Amino acid sequence: MRNMAASLSFLVMIIQISILLSKSASVALDDFTPFGEDNGDVLMHRELDAVSGKINITTAFPFFGRKFTSLYVSSHGLISLEKAFAKYVPQQFPLSDMVTIIAPYWADVAQRSKGGIWYRQNSTKHLLEVASIDVRNAFLEFQHFSAIWMFVTTWEKVTFYQSTNKNITNTFQLILLTDGLYSFVRFNYQEISWTSATTSGGNSRNGLGGNEAGCGFNAGYGNYFYNVSWNSFRNIRVLDLPFKTNVGEPGVWMFRTDGITIQEPTGRITKGNHHHLLHHHRQS
Repeated sequence: MRNMAASLSFLVMIIQISILLSKSASVALDDFTPFGEDNGDVLMHRELDAVSGKINITTAFPFFGRKFTSLYVSSHGLISLEKAFAKYVPQQFPLSDMVTIIAPYWADVAQRSKGGIWYRQNSTKHLLEVASIDVRNAFLEFQHFSAIWMFVTTWEKVTFYQSTNKNITNTFQLILLTDGLYSFVRFNYQEISWTSATTSGGNSRNGLGGNEAGCGFNAGYGNYFYNVSWNSFRNIRVLDLPFKTNVGEPGVWMFRTDGITIQEPTGRITKGNHHHLLHHHRQS
């Protein structure tokens, strides 16, 4: 009996270690596209329901068959194209609102002093090339893709409205990329600890329960949309976004977005290659 008990204890320990290891597979912050003040980012004002001013895009961004020349960053885990959008209660796409949205994590986000929301248009050639290489690896039919424009938005250590535990935070990143003709979107998830604010029925202590955050794309016209976490072939909780992937690396999600339908990748990226390219380049 003692041997059996010892064996069971060992088995339980192995299972617990396996769970911990599986839950550690997300995007390291070091593998995010660099962000923050040192990288020329704008820090969004720390206020409820914050939306940036109009940001004129230096290269038109193709999306759902149209081209857009301006965008707005919302504190609530999304950007909108051409028209500001401040709604904080997430819904499944499509929306009745005629608004064009890209949402890595649409929820009632609240900013605190420990983190922030950062954004910028990027013109650094090295970062454009690293992102382009990932596109070429993920979308095998685009072996000559070379981005000329990138927009990076990072939600760092953000909590939810009416949270009573400020240590429960989410960190995720949105990257828009285009060569002027084709466009791609990348979501990076480093940590997702809460799913719902109290305005969506979530618990004020842990941010769980109620209606989960939204993740996907809304064209803003017709019946064109794409839900990442809930669709015809993928049903996952948003808590799993850092541990799942559609491109071979947990926490990374990539999509082609210029056509009237959103396309999933046909290839895979390599974390080691991405990290090496990101941090070990020659200075010109």
